[in-house]
Amino acid sequence: IIYKNNENTNWYQNGASAKLQCNPGYQIYGKQMTYCHDGLWIPPIGICQQIKINDSCEPLKSPQNGKVYYIYNNYTKDYQIGTTAILSCRKGYRIEGVTTLICNNNGWTPNDGFGICIPVDNIFRKH
Repeated sequence: IIYKNNENTNWYQNGASAKLQCNPGYQIYGKQMTYCHDGLWIPPIGICQQIKINDSCEPLKSPQNGKVYYIYNNYTKDYQIGTTAILSCRKGYRIEGVTTLICNNNGWTPNDGFGICIPVDNIFRKH
């Protein structure tokens, strides 16, 4: 907390201000500034809370005619950071687009998600 108008005493005069600054990795919840008024700090100053970094991802929905398989990083938590998701298509279908996603602290990467499962005979239907 950074104080202003303190005049190097242990007491704060009316009008003195205090500004909350958080260390790296933390963010302010509540008010950043407060002011001394008749012996009270108004409004109450906020707090610094650690920024939560996701340690897991949401389960993925299987695309139509496809199934998602997971390779887990360990056995303690499903879909944690480092988990790999692989798309497989039903017989008679093939994948068009992304086949593999990896869970990181921003969610599944790449962000666009899986490709789609299209019928194999669509390969030969180009006009």
